[in-house]
Amino acid sequence: MSFDKNYKVTVRAGSLDLQAQRHREIVLRAYAAQAIRDWDSFYAVFDADIQFIEADSLPYGGIYHGLDGFREGTAIMLGYWDPFKAELVEVTVGGDLAILCFEVTGVARATGTSVDFPLTSLWRFRDEKVIEVRPFYFDTAMICQVLGVASA
Repeated sequence: MSFDKNYKVTVRAGSLDLQAQRHREIVLRAYAAQAIRDWDSFYAVFDADIQFIEADSLPYGGIYHGLDGFREGTAIMLGYWDPFKAELVEVTVGGDLAILCFEVTGVARATGTSVDFPLTSLWRFRDEKVIEVRPFYFDTAMICQVLGVASA
């Protein structure tokens, strides 16, 4: 069997360029800092103008602006849970994006209901700073039910 001499395959999938490697390192460094409650190091990876975007169908949904907004949105979200544990299980990077995959366990404060669910978070970078964090919940209706609130 003869192949066309002009046929060429280049494989880029699976290899990381330097920018993607750096973004992955930033994500892992941020969560390593969070794990030991080093909040200054955790928040240092985020741009001052970050947007934290939660699904509108959740009781803590909306767009939170800036580092103070990011802290506020996170505090509001965590206020619905006790405890709340997110285990980072995978990070995929490419271009200006990182996709973080979590396994989450939590107990809703209002109902006492325990739940496990997958969560994916998109992080967008600019100049090696995170400018957007956007969590994607597998089933926001289920989350609302567990929290004891009506879904939007």
